[in-house]
This record gives sequence, C-alpha cells and structure tokens, in this order.
Amino acid sequence: MLEVLAPVDGADVLAAEGVVFRVRALGLEGPVRIVSDEPTPGIQGTLPFAFEGQPDEDGIVEIPLTFPLRQHVPTTWYARVGTFETPEQSWVVHTPPQVLRLDLEPEAPVTGQSLVPTVAVYDSHLSDINAGDEIFQSLRWYRNGEEMAGFVQVPGAWVQEGDTWTAEVEVRDAFEAGQTRREDVVIGNAPPTITDVRFHPAAPLAGMRVDVEVTLDDPEGDAYDVELGLRVAPRRGAEGSGPHLDWPSADAEEQPFVDAFTMPAMAVRLGNSPFSQDRAWVHVVATDARGARTDRWVEVGIGHRAPEVTAVVLQPAAPVTGDTVQV
Repeated sequence: MLEVLAPVDGADVLAAEGVVFRVRALGLEGPVRIVSDEPTPGIQGTLPFAFEGQPDEDGIVEIPLTFPLRQHVPTTWYARVGTFETPEQSWVVHTPPQVLRLDLEPEAPVTGQSLVPTVAVYDSHLSDINAGDEIFQSLRWYRNGEEMAGFVQVPGAWVQEGDTWTAEVEVRDAFEAGQTRREDVVIGNAPPTITDVRFHPAAPLAGMRVDVEVTLDDPEGDAYDVELGLRVAPRRGAEGSGPHLDWPSADAEEQPFVDAFTMPAMAVRLGNSPFSQDRAWVHVVATDARGARTDRWVEVGIGHRAPEVTAVVLQPAAPVTGDTVQV
C-alpha cells in the first residue's frame, strides 16, 4: 500500500513553514521517492525535483522539501516506490496578507480636526488562480500610548494640540496573521477661526467711513493678531491695509473686533450710469501667538453717489428781452 498523508491534495502550504511530505508505504520494498515531472513555479528555480527516503518501522517516511517556496502558484507531485505511484497531488503556496498602506488624513492635523484612516490590504491569493482568502482586519487607536476603544475615525472633539495619535492595523486570514502596521501623527496648533465679518454700513458709498466687525475664536485660547486689507475693483483698483491690532483672546473670546477704513472715493464704474455699483474685497488675516494663520476674503458692495448740480451760470447774467441765454 502506498498512501499520501501530507500535504493533502489541494492544500494551502504556509511559505514560512515549508513543506514536509509524509507517505505511508506498507508491503513495498525500496525507497519512497517524491517526484515532480514538470517545472514547478511554486519552487524557486522552476525545475522538476525528486527526493527519496526510507520508511520507518511503521512504514512512514517524512521528507522535507529543501527548495524555498516562492509564490502563490499550484505545484503538482506524486510518490513512487518501484513501479507503484500515488495519484497526482497538488499544493498551493500560501503567504499571509499584507497592509500595503496606512494613511491618516489630514497629514498634519490640528486641534479640532477629525482623524480618518485609509487602509489598503493585499493578499497573494487574490489572483486568477484562487478567488482569495477571507481577510480579517482590526484597527486600534492610541492617544499618547493609551488605547482609545470604539473609534474608526477619531472625532475632532478628541483631537487636541500636543497629543500623539497612533493608528494600528492588524490583518490575518484563516491560515495565519499578517503584519501589523502603525502610523503616528502629532496634533499641531490650530489657527484662529474667523466666524463672522460684518460691515457698517452694509452697502457704503464711496468716501464713507466703514466699520468692519470681525468675530474670531481660537481653539487653544491663544492670543491673536488681526489685520485688515482692502482691495477695490481687482486689476483696476488699489490695495491698502488697515491697522495692526494685538487682541488677547482671553478678553475677547467670541466678542467682535471692530476696525474701520474709508472707502476710497474712486470714480470706478462698470457702466455709464452714475448709479453703477462696484465691489470691494476686505481681506481679514488672523494670526495667533504661535504663528498659526488663517484668512478670509469678504465682498462688500460700493454705492456710487449720484452727480450733484453745484452751480447754474447764465450768460448774460441779466438777460433782457431778445437776448440769447446760454446755461
């Protein structure tokens, strides 16, 4: 009797463990040979192979494969003693799944921003030869080394400056565990937030004083500076900047900063009508004490005054009957 014990026909063989052939040969004389008659791409070198060994007292022979296994491809073989052969057998080299990529977005997070992981997993069995193994994936988050359970994405409310967040992904299939991959991000300083910008009056006329009311907040409570810049009629107008103001947020949290500028009395019109409207843009720049900066452009309409009749001159000044009068 000649019987194959291992690997069973169609087996998945772990590349890290290699292959050990086990054959039972009872009532047969001679060595047991393990034979592959065709090139076997599952073995480095892609050559036919033949190994042999002597059965023990129970008729069992164990023969390790000495070629390193290389990739996920079928390999065929059979056992032979003299003229006796087993049916052709096969195995498939199995490799564990891999985490190809673990990315955290945003790349440079700041206070209040959510952390979103992107994971790409590869398994060598995802091929035309095999439909693929079921992959099991686990994701863990750690804040400053302490595991934070229950998160897939980290909500912004948990993200504070100075913390180190670590995402750890483990993958495995039904056969073995794959690699573990980790990515760290350190949370940076968030810039101030410009929550509202208002103009008084809302639609100023050229030449008017305009009060600009800006409401800001800083997530870390830093002091911040505010600058205003004005642009009238882009590509045709001029630029200027308002005063620079140091504004401690401790005294002004969610309270408006008010600055002012004078709308230039420029005869910039889009049409021939003296009532034509033009636009201006106010550039609000807020920078906190550690250099984090944010800005916002806000559009404001400019009204143009109607022309005024300042004088009427008649010639002659005191016309009499029959005179021609020019105005």
